Amino acid sequence: MAPNSKSWARQKAIRWFALAWAGAVYVALLALPTYGEIRETRSSTGLRSVHTGHTTLLEVNGPRVYLILAVPVAAALLTLLPWPPRLQRLSTLLGALLAGAFVLLGLASVGLFFLPSAAALIVAAAVAESPSRPAI
Repeated sequence: MAPNSKSWARQKAIRWFALAWAGAVYVALLALPTYGEIRETRSSTGLRSVHTGHTTLLEVNGPRVYLILAVPVAAALLTLLPWPPRLQRLSTLLGALLAGAFVLLGLASVGLFFLPSAAALIVAAAVAESPSRPAI
């Protein structure tokens, strides 16, 4: 595929969108409060006390969250690395597969947040062209 073609530019934009979305979701899920709690206590005198609070995904699940949430970011980044033309389509397919698998496996928790990124990578893989082979 010629580097100056419209198709190539569109694929590159789709891949950049996937990386930007995954990166933004990564940061948001680590920084924003995702858990809420309400704690009610009663003393022996009958005094009722209600405490509310919010915690982040990192505070609840620990540092392993850094690696788990990095999977779709790495999948999107994989498609943007400067691969030789013959490996570019393969890297796009692999990135789409990784991101799609992450969304499906994490659907009950954080997977859905990464759906736009995975969808973009799947579109990029679907429209990726195979490298042309020289005529014999």
